[in-house]
Amino acid sequence: MKPISEVEATESSIHLVIRSEEDRKQAHELLDTLQLPYTLRTTPLRASDELTARMHCAIRDVAQQVVWAGENLSEEDWKRLLVAAMFGQRVVPSPGGNGFVVLDKRTSRMSGPMKHDLTEYVYAFGAERGVIFTEPGEMCE
Repeated sequence: MKPISEVEATESSIHLVIRSEEDRKQAHELLDTLQLPYTLRTTPLRASDELTARMHCAIRDVAQQVVWAGENLSEEDWKRLLVAAMFGQRVVPSPGGNGFVVLDKRTSRMSGPMKHDLTEYVYAFGAERGVIFTEPGEMCE
């Protein structure tokens, strides 16, 4: 990490990615140099493209091999169902008054750790139902 001057630290936004104990140490040192008040926001890293692809392949394998409630659900339906099972959901009355709308968590906004947990949940769910998953490195259909 390059040293940040006092002017940069007080007048511009700072974006740090902390991946090691050395990075963490440098972040602590940076915090000590900032003039107060200051806002600090931490966020987990987004999921890698590889993890996202792995999650979609696993969901696709489930969609192709599992019948749920007597129906063959689409990949998108399975994704919503599995996300709701993992993270819960909110159901609100429809604005038109003719039913309900499910407000689910979006996978595109998940952190890497959350998407990893969801992917592992999909594998466990599928394994319990005899799903044969596409091997890593193989193209999923």
